[in-house]
Amino acid sequence: MDAMDQGDVVQRAMGCARKARRSLADAAEALKGARRWGLFDLFGGGWFASSIKHDRVNEARSHLRRARRYLRALGEECAALGLGGRRLDAGLNADRASWNRGFDVWLDDPFTDMGAQTRIGNLSKAVVRAQRRLARTVDELTKLRSGE
Repeated sequence: MDAMDQGDVVQRAMGCARKARRSLADAAEALKGARRWGLFDLFGGGWFASSIKHDRVNEARSHLRRARRYLRALGEECAALGLGGRRLDAGLNADRASWNRGFDVWLDDPFTDMGAQTRIGNLSKAVVRAQRRLARTVDELTKLRSGE
C-alpha cells in the first residue's frame, strides 16, 4: 500500500473511530440514566421507574448497535493497515442479554430489579473496556498518520 492509499485508509479509520467514540459515550450516558432509575426502582419506584429504566436501556442498546457497526468498520480498516484483526466490539452485545422488560415492569420485585441493575452494571463495564480499546487503537492510528 502506498503512502497516499495508507493516508486515505487512516482517515477513514479515524472517521469510524470518531463516530464509535460518540456512540459509546451516548450509550454510557443512557446506561448511567438507566442505573439511576434502576436504583429508584429498587427502593420503591414502581412500574413507572421500571418503565423509564428500560427506556434508557433500549436507548443504550440503540447506541451500542451503532457503535458496533462503526467498531467493526474500524477493525476492517485496521486490518487493511496491517494492524491485525481486532474485535473492538467485543462484549457490546446487549441484545444477547436477557432484558425482560415485561417481567421486570409487572412483577416489580427486588430480585428482578437487582438482576436488571447487575446487567446494566456489566454492560457499563463493557462500554468502558470498549472505550479503552478504542483509545489505544486511535493512538496507534495517530502514530501511523504522523509516520512514527
